[in-house]
Formats: sequence, C-alpha cells, structure tokens
Amino acid sequence: MGVAYNPQIVTDGLVSTFDATNLNSFPDTTPIKEHGYAEWYCFENGTVTYSIVDAGVSIIEKQSNGTLTTVVSTSSGPTRGTFAATAGRTYYGSGGPIFLVVEDQHHRISPLTMAGTQFIWWILRESPGTIYCYSPFKDATIKFWHLPTSGGITNTTQTNIQTLNAGSQTTQTITKTLSNSDYEIVFITSTEPILVSAAGSNNADRTILSPASKYVYQRFSANNSNVLQLAPSSSQTGAVHHPTHSVMAQNIADGNGYDSEQGLGLEFLSDRYSWGNTLSDYTISAPYNGTITTSYWDGSAWQVWDTHTISAATLESPSVIQRNGNSGPGVWGGDISGSSADMVSGTTTLWKWEGTVPFYLCINDSVADELTLRGWMASRLQTRNTNQYLQDIINPDNKLAVHGSLIHTGVGIETGSGIGRTVTNGYYKFPNDQVTNYLMDTSYPMPTRDHTISCWFRSNFTSTNQTPYTYSINGDNTWLCFTDSSVSIVPHSFGDRYPVTVPSMLNKWCNFTRTRVATNGLEVYYMNGAQVGSRIVQANRTAGANGFLIVGQEADTAPTGNNNGSFATNQNLDGDFARLDVYDRALNISEVKQNFNAARPRFDQDFGAEVLPIVSNGLVFHVDASDPISNSGISTTAWYDISGYENHLYWSGSVAPEFANFSNNAVLNTSNVSTSLRPIISNTYNGMRIGQTAYTAFAIFKPNSTTSRKILMSFGPANSNCSGQNVHPIVINNNGKFGGGACGGLGTWSDATGVTPTTSRFWCVATTYDGTTERVYVDGVLDKTAAMTTNTPVSSSNAIGYGWIRDDGATYSMAASIGTMMLYNRALSSFEVEQNFNALRGRFGI
Repeated sequence: MGVAYNPQIVTDGLVSTFDATNLNSFPDTTPIKEHGYAEWYCFENGTVTYSIVDAGVSIIEKQSNGTLTTVVSTSSGPTRGTFAATAGRTYYGSGGPIFLVVEDQHHRISPLTMAGTQFIWWILRESPGTIYCYSPFKDATIKFWHLPTSGGITNTTQTNIQTLNAGSQTTQTITKTLSNSDYEIVFITSTEPILVSAAGSNNADRTILSPASKYVYQRFSANNSNVLQLAPSSSQTGAVHHPTHSVMAQNIADGNGYDSEQGLGLEFLSDRYSWGNTLSDYTISAPYNGTITTSYWDGSAWQVWDTHTISAATLESPSVIQRNGNSGPGVWGGDISGSSADMVSGTTTLWKWEGTVPFYLCINDSVADELTLRGWMASRLQTRNTNQYLQDIINPDNKLAVHGSLIHTGVGIETGSGIGRTVTNGYYKFPNDQVTNYLMDTSYPMPTRDHTISCWFRSNFTSTNQTPYTYSINGDNTWLCFTDSSVSIVPHSFGDRYPVTVPSMLNKWCNFTRTRVATNGLEVYYMNGAQVGSRIVQANRTAGANGFLIVGQEADTAPTGNNNGSFATNQNLDGDFARLDVYDRALNISEVKQNFNAARPRFDQDFGAEVLPIVSNGLVFHVDASDPISNSGISTTAWYDISGYENHLYWSGSVAPEFANFSNNAVLNTSNVSTSLRPIISNTYNGMRIGQTAYTAFAIFKPNSTTSRKILMSFGPANSNCSGQNVHPIVINNNGKFGGGACGGLGTWSDATGVTPTTSRFWCVATTYDGTTERVYVDGVLDKTAAMTTNTPVSSSNAIGYGWIRDDGATYSMAASIGTMMLYNRALSSFEVEQNFNALRGRFGI
C-alpha cells in the first residue's frame, strides 16, 4: 500500500530509514489494517459493485504481468457502480479508498489485507464446499483439518496438504460427512500469509474468511472456535475473545440470501466504511468510546441518517448498535432478521459510516443478505504515536526517541505497490534555539567504514549554524551535517570540518547526501542530487559503532543517557526534518540522483527541471574519480570501468598518476606522468567499435596546461598505421583548440576554429562520429565538425587509454585533472550529449 514513485529508492545496502511520513516509522497504538487502500484480489470472475466516497479516485486493474488498466475513470465526486472483474487479477483505488464486493457471492473478491496464517470455516448448507486460497507474497504450505477432534490441530492429522507458489491460487473441496442440519468445522493453517474465501455448492454460505485474532467482533452471538478447539474466555453479543490463542466467529446466515459472514479481528477494524447499494439494516460493534455517523449521498450532498454515541465500551464488551429500515434512525433495530425495508427510498444507493474510533460494521444489502464491510482509516496517523519515537523501517529495533515539544505535521502514507494516494508531507518541526527538542538513538549501529547518509530537511536560518543530524562517539562528531550559512554546508568527519558552497537552502526542502569509501578515505557530497564537493579524509579509519544518532542537535560532548546538557542553543536545527537514510556502502552519483528524483515529488517544491542521468545506451567504457567503485581505494595502479564492460585502465612504473581533490571534486591528476612514454591503457576492448562504425567520446577535465598537440584519450590497435586506425577523440589540437580526430591528421586535429581551452576551470568535451562526420561539442554545445574516415581493425591489440594509445615515444599525453571519461559504441545525438553535460555540470561548477 502506498504511493509508488518512479524511480524507486535504491534498496541495495539500505540499513536504516527514518521517515516522518511513512507509517511504518511510528509505533501502532491500535493495530489497524487498511482494507480500502489495499489491492483486492479476484478469486472468480464476477460483477463487482464498487463504492467511492471521494472525488479524484479511479479504479485500476493489475494483471499478473504488471499490465495496468483503468476500469473505473476518475470520479468527480462520490459515486458507485459496477464493473466486470477477472479471476487472478487485482484491483485498487488510485487517489483514494474504495470498497468492492460481488453481491450475494462475497467469496469472489477480497482485499489483500485479509491475508493471514490461521482460518476457520463452518460449512452448513449445500455440500460439497470449496475453499479458495491465494498466496500474494511467498511460497506457502497450506494444511486443512476437516472435523478436527478435541485438541484441534495439535491432536488431529490434517486431512489435506497443498503447496502454493507465491502469486498463485488453489482450491480445496470439502464434503460434509454429517447430516445436512449440522455444521462442520474446517481449520486452515499456512506457513505464510494467504488470502482465503469459501463457498458451499448451489450458492450457499459464501464468505471471505477472516484471519483468526484474539479479539473478534461480530454481528451477534455466533459459532466460534480456535484451531486448538479451546473455548473462548468470553463470548457474547458483538465479541468473542481468548487471552492467548486467536479465535474466529461466523454467523451461519439469517434466513435470507446465500451468504454467511465472519467476524473481524481487532486489527482489521476501521473508522471509515462505504457501501454502494440500497441498505436494509446494519449492526455496529464498537470496542472504543466515540461517535459514529451514518450518512447517505442524495446525488449532490451527504445527508446524515443517524449519529451514534458510544460509551462504556471495552475490548471484551463492545457497545452494539442495530438499525433497520422498519424502525428508522435513533431506534434499536432488534435482532436483524434480514427482511426489513430499505432504510431510505430505493433510489439511495451510496452510504458511508465515519467514526472517531475504529468499529465493526455488518450490513444487509438490497437482497437482505448480510455482509461484513472492510474499511479504511481517515488518517492512519490517528492510530500512531508520533510523539513517542521515530522507528527505523528497516530495523525496528532502532528508534529515534522524541525529546521536548517537537510537533509532528502532515499525513502519513504506506509503502509498497498498488495505490496512487495523494498525501501531504509528514515532518517534525523544531523550534528555534532550544536544547530540549531533538530525536536521539543512544546506541545506533552506524556502519563503521563505507557508508552513505542521506537527509531531507528545511531551515529558517534564524541562526547561521544549523544541525540536521550528527552521529557521535564520545562527542567527537564522527559524522556531522552542519551549516555555516544558508549557502554553506559543512560535513564533519572524525571532527574534521569541510565547508562546501551550495545553492541557497533558506526555507527550502533540501536533500544532503554524503558517501564514504573507507579504504581511500574518499568522501563525496551531494545537494539535491548534484555533486557539490569531495575530499580525501583519514583513509582506512574505522568509526566507532553504537554511538549517538541525533537529529536536530550537535553533540559537542558525549551525552549521558538521555541528558541533553551537551547541546548548544545556537547549533540546533531551526526548521523541519522529514527523512534520514543510511546505507552500508557508498552510493554512486547515479544512485544518489535516483534517490533524489524518487523522493522529490513528496516535497511539493520546485527543484527545477528533473535532471536526467547520463545516457547508458551504448556505454562501453566509463571511469569516474568520484565513484566509489571506479576509484575504489583498493588499488593505486588502476581506474576501474563501471560501464559493465570491464575495460579497466592500468598503469605501472615508478611515477604514477594520483587520485586527488580539486575544487571539491575527486580527480585523477596526470600532470606528473604526462611526459611518460608509457600510456595508461586497458587490457581489453570489450564492446567498442570495429571498422568504420560510430562512436562517442565524452570527458570532463581541467587542463593543467594548454600546450597544443596533447591527447586526453584514445583507442585502437596502437600500431604505426596513420590512416585512421588509431583514434584520439578528445585533444588540445595542433592549433591549440579543443578537438578530436585520428592518426594521420584526420578530422578536427588541425582545425583552427572553435573554443580555446584554459586551465582555470573544468571543461566538458565530447566528440561523436557517425561513420562519415566528426562533431565536437564543448560544454554541451556543438563547436565544430569535420569529414573523417576511420577504420579500426579487428585486433587483439585494440585497447582504450588515457593519452596516446600508440607507445611510440611521442609525448602527446595531456596534463590534466580528470573527473570522468566515457566511450560509447554509437554516436550520441546532440540532445544526448546535452543530457550528459546537464547531468554532470553542477558537480564540476560548469
């Protein structure tokens, strides 16, 4: 359940998520399921009656292969109707809750929230009966006990066993052995949560089976049991209960229609219900005190039919209310017979019930047939304690305890696929200059070496120093996110601060992400998906585990227990906090950008046009000094290709290039090897172009010299042929201009037009070749073109390299600080070149 963003948050290596919007981050005070927001699974084809109480809601069909089809168009207001549902498919509401039922055949469709591991069914009429089972999540082993003896499943051999694969459905036939006037009990257990419904033959006793629960609410006193055949500790009108073992209750019909109905466990109750047809009567069983309102839609507005005030209710002894069309509103309906008149004229076909507390609701429909409704919560946060602690979704043992008077704002959402629910953002609001307001886990298992920490926050900057979060061992600010001003963020590592200039953060939602590779100490910093800095800091140092993770304060000295005496009033977060993610590895730039793009719709803010990632189609070589895999820190003689083609660059010798930092960017500095006779080359040529076919070269670098006739990258067989076999696609050419070309003075090698390089900044240069024409782009803009003929032979000597691929003694290698280099086995379009440039330009300040 929840809003499915595209793209999705990266989950590989994700060890913690604290999210002030996601309901799994809050402890339940009442364990409520969300039927109206869940997908509904169709066991058998049927005509579904639907009801929708909100505007802007559509109903979507999802096939097993993922195909989505709109079966009910977006509503302009409350509505009801019917559609044909297909067995094996699921249905969900996009934009709000829905209720679905196949009338008089209730077993045909059920919400996935009714999945469980213990079920009980009573079959009375029309043998044989059929039990339908669907496993939505995992492979399951299902056991059936028909007429179990005393002791239930512990003292009886199961009558049938079935194995059910995830995403598949099965049936089990049950044939009565006693007289037709006696009911017979069937227990069903499963190793994994499954969905179950059942029906007798000839349309009898059709029902969704509810999972067993310790507290079960029902229409009135009914058959009840548990899988151990233990008698409930209490059984009365409206409820059945057992203190240690889950139970279930079922009413075998009221003499009208074909369906029977089961009770609902406490965790399946809701405070909102709807029904999309005429209504004869209803029963409420309410375990909590509060108010419940019954309303109907008259075509233009909701009209209140009755209001119920609940008092003196308990979990074991709920208040029971019954109303029918004969007696009317405000009058006890007596035991419902299923034969009362419509509560309002038959033209009224849309009803809703709204409570201040969760309750059980059973109705009689237009054919006087009972139906237990499945509903939803108006605000799921009503059942969550947001003032106790913020719980880690990945590992619930990690909890950020709420200190002080933090205010939680916003409506929560559920995660998972299946609904398109519109929500507001949930967050905690921190008051200004307060040492008493913060979130803290006093023993958080932070990854001690490689990691990524991502935080969403917003600040008013009433003071310049703001602290979204800190992780501290003995007050050392091991990992700290701090600000010097609204345009300067200061990550700390082991107490070592490093100011980074960023776009203005004033009153804006911001996502700050830091990554670290412990082996070489490479840390990279990102603001809103764009790299804003990097550095090398304390390589091979391991951080302490189980320290203080604090949101909203800097720990100058180690806190003692929950003592906040170490916090300063001018260093707290003055603003809002929404989400913190922790990984046990360093994400790369594409993954950081993916996470930002996945979360940004939630914050309802103009971050500018979405920045597309670099083009991957045809990419066969990609090295990047800021990538934790490409520049792993494991080797000082290799630059690893991250395209997937493993065209790694290697070097050897007493003088080697150096991974360094320039202007907040990790680079490979080649100045000290630019006159070396040995190129830096690959041992492979996987996926690259052969013959006269197309290619693209792309690089971002800062020239450390503007001397002409210098080559940044090249490829080919490294032979003495100068007829276009060896290509040098990115160069400072014969006339001191950016260019490309191939051996023999081909292409733009001698072109005197275009951009002149400087050593003061990074440049983005790309060349494309389509088989006849070379095109040179500088900073994403076409700079020059030239006709060219090249022909790379099939050769085991083919390689890719920095500098001049042909080892002939010429000192052509460029002195440069290189951020990234790429090669494609096709010609990128001008749009794709610009896309790559836009994806990386912010990182390099271009």
